[in-house]
Amino acid sequence: MATRFIFNPPVDAVEFDEKVALEQHPEHRISIKSGSTVVDELTVETDSDTEILNLQQELAKLFGTVTVQRGVRLH
Repeated sequence: MATRFIFNPPVDAVEFDEKVALEQHPEHRISIKSGSTVVDELTVETDSDTEILNLQQELAKLFGTVTVQRGVRLH
């Protein structure tokens, strides 16, 4: 199973790409009205409590509020 990290508010895609360097990180990108692209969630194939907590803390430092959703399918 995988874990989804949801960004609220969504993160600018350019900023996300500059700050996040994960080998596999299927993120969900959406275009907003202004014409820019944002990332609203990141899904990582892990169910390790330690890995999830570490990644959540790191993403929160970089981007603010991050909600964790466990046990999701990797899309």
